[in-house]
Amino acid sequence: MAFEDEKYDVTSPSASTMDGAATPTHTAFSDDEYAGMDPRFSKASTSATPETVPWPGNKFVIRERASGRAIALVDGELRLSSWDCAGDRGAHWICEEKDGWLGFRNPVSNTYMGKDNQGNFYAKANWHKAWECFCAMRHPEGGYILLMRNWGELLKMAVGKDGCKLVTTRDEGTVWEFLKL
Repeated sequence: MAFEDEKYDVTSPSASTMDGAATPTHTAFSDDEYAGMDPRFSKASTSATPETVPWPGNKFVIRERASGRAIALVDGELRLSSWDCAGDRGAHWICEEKDGWLGFRNPVSNTYMGKDNQGNFYAKANWHKAWECFCAMRHPEGGYILLMRNWGELLKMAVGKDGCKLVTTRDEGTVWEFLKL
């Protein structure tokens, strides 16, 4: 372990708080495997990309944090799919804002991600209205939980039991990464 500012004396008056308790006079750096890693990069991420905040006016690929698979339009259906970074525009989403809510529009189909009344997600709406409104909640371990309006509550987006379908849940939800394009 290496220390910065070891030249200060912890017993000096300038090294303590108002009540006389000792204030640390150095910064410790771990010698573990992450010592040289840029702090902007997530240690738990499936890739070495900076964490990105979903923000209106930007284009993203939205990936499941655990698998690296992306939310994509596949033959007109919204699914979790392997992502080809070389040009799979079915996995591109333009983030928009309306009345404080986020919306995600696919630039190929020009349709918004939303949900039906059965708890399934789709990308068929040509508008950004109540069933296409999302908010993103930061997950404590990195990434985001996508929340969807459902009358007087917020439901989480999750990967369905088949591993591909996207569904609403009141449980934990899926953690997503936003890769800015």
